[in-house]
Amino acid sequence: MAVPPAFKNIIQKIRWIPYIILKSKNSFLDEAGYKDVNGDGYREDKNGKPFEVRIAAMAGGDIAEPLAQFYIQQWKEIGIKVYFLQEDL
Repeated sequence: MAVPPAFKNIIQKIRWIPYIILKSKNSFLDEAGYKDVNGDGYREDKNGKPFEVRIAAMAGGDIAEPLAQFYIQQWKEIGIKVYFLQEDL
């Protein structure tokens, strides 16, 4: 991809955005008391209850299912366990 000279500095800054976002999300969750206290890779609240999310999406859809899988992977990276409920709509 050719980047015009006027945008080279912007492109360099954009490459750091995913790192900054991931770091800020982890900091926000840590400050809210959601930490991985048992070492399983997933966060728990102050009382030890797992931080879990359940999402439903259309099974086998060309867009819905891959998008849901993308969200699940992103949440897993910050320590949130997600249960994916596939529905035939």
